[in-house]
Amino acid sequence: MWLRLSEGSIMEKTLLKIVDCGDSAVSIRFPQEISAEVHDMVISTLTMIKGAGLPGVLDVIPAYASIMVRFDPLITDGEAVKDAVSALLADKPVRLASAGEGRTVEIPVCYGGECGPDLENVVKHTGLDRDSVIAIHSGTEYPVHMIGFTAGFPYLGGMDERLATPRLEVPRTHIEAGSVGIAGAQTGIYSVASPGGWQIIGRTPLRLFSPDREEPFLVKAGDRIRFRSISEAEFRRLSEEQGTDAEAEPCEKREGDKVEAFADSSSAPARTITLNRPGLLTTVQDTGRHGYLSSGISECGAMDTEALILGNRLLGNDPGAAGLEATLMTPGIRFGSDTEFCVTGGYCEIRFADSDQIIPMNEVVKAPAGTELLSVPVTLGCRTYLTFAGGIGVPSVLGSRSADSRASVGGISGGRKLAQGDVLPLADRVDEEPERLSTLPRNTSQIGAAVRILFVTKGPQFGDLSDEGIDTFLTEEYTVSADSDRMGTRFDGPRLGFDHGADGNIITDGVLRGAIQVVPSGQPILMNADAQVSGGYAKPFWLATVSRSAAAQLRPGDKVRFVLLSTGEAVKRLRG
Repeated sequence: MWLRLSEGSIMEKTLLKIVDCGDSAVSIRFPQEISAEVHDMVISTLTMIKGAGLPGVLDVIPAYASIMVRFDPLITDGEAVKDAVSALLADKPVRLASAGEGRTVEIPVCYGGECGPDLENVVKHTGLDRDSVIAIHSGTEYPVHMIGFTAGFPYLGGMDERLATPRLEVPRTHIEAGSVGIAGAQTGIYSVASPGGWQIIGRTPLRLFSPDREEPFLVKAGDRIRFRSISEAEFRRLSEEQGTDAEAEPCEKREGDKVEAFADSSSAPARTITLNRPGLLTTVQDTGRHGYLSSGISECGAMDTEALILGNRLLGNDPGAAGLEATLMTPGIRFGSDTEFCVTGGYCEIRFADSDQIIPMNEVVKAPAGTELLSVPVTLGCRTYLTFAGGIGVPSVLGSRSADSRASVGGISGGRKLAQGDVLPLADRVDEEPERLSTLPRNTSQIGAAVRILFVTKGPQFGDLSDEGIDTFLTEEYTVSADSDRMGTRFDGPRLGFDHGADGNIITDGVLRGAIQVVPSGQPILMNADAQVSGGYAKPFWLATVSRSAAAQLRPGDKVRFVLLSTGEAVKRLRG
């Protein structure tokens, strides 16, 4: 859908393109350039859409030259959202955001030394002296184009071209939160500790992301940032005030440690489970963390949401109650009290330690206090779910108990995978009547099929592929790579070719679960529950929501075929 901006708007002759991103999002495409004018268009349109309260819209995610509008496909559809956005823009022409809109946020930075180990690299590359680099970097006001990559990470524009310096040849495995860096013509601030290849020239003692604050995110798209140079002494003083001097490193639990997901023994719940064996990758997951994509927070949640909901409904839990997601190997569990539980999703022959009888899947099972559940392999499919009466009662962070290791929130100990000896509380039993099995959604994961069929729709860069590339993707067989995880499923198979001057690189824009990125090498990658919220690779296809369970149960070596549906057909299949 093309929309011409009406008379009185900032660019009367500009055409906006509104395209589908699968069956649960649309993308508003502005002129594909990084500029102050396009940024103002994006922010003005973002404000309009957020203020309109469109039915079914879950999140509105700005980028450099686009806005992604995510919605619930069971409430509305892409055509309705596109019509509503078109009517909104026609009624209220897009204009330049005025200088008074947004905030200017001052960020104190200690440049050089231990805080800025790469400042001398920038000095050497640019030919400027140290003081000039600091003066130029701190003397500019930077617009915040978008938030992405990690929780609260601001993509900034407006850096003086004299400071442009290439990324490090060998990226660091760990960069401290608050580090201020330069990468090419960009500057930015690491909001959380993470690997990275930017030239680190300084560090701020401020927390850009803190889930414990009333407002977790220090800046948002549409704000402006100005850096202020501070001394090491002031950095230490502000760090003490902020509490950032004692920030914990990402938690890696040591064998034999015991971690309890409650504050102290006086607050210990009556019902618990203890992990005797953690499995290969076991995490706490519910139906996801929603409404924070525009702030760089991934949705996370169960990969096979349908399987988790099935277990919860059988138990009479809230459908979104937290359970355990086990990948390829289930955890060994000791029950601290009489507990009812369910096993759903990928098939496994699980049993109690004192019995040879296989526990039936998709049924409520009673475990007496002290009973031990053995750790076993998942033999069909990839992910098994263990749900418990009442659900797992770890604290809710930003509206979800799901583990998010990249943002260090949810689950246990900052979203890490579970380890031997971990003790998890179970929430109070919800006194509800379980639903009849006949009324429950069916798991359509195609477990055991020789070739899995995944339904896809067109993505925003569908036209970037060559005709041969499109035909290859829709006719050839692909194999799930061992290099796959909760962030993305990689496929081994024929490479896809580009056309029309495209090479797989695009101006960074929004990414959602279900996007199928094609990197410049031609390799397709399906973005999963833990996917980052922005990316710079083409997305020619999008997984239909009805195929999410099938995709969640793919394991390395599985064979896959892709079948193209129209967006309308995808919604029809989803709604049954």
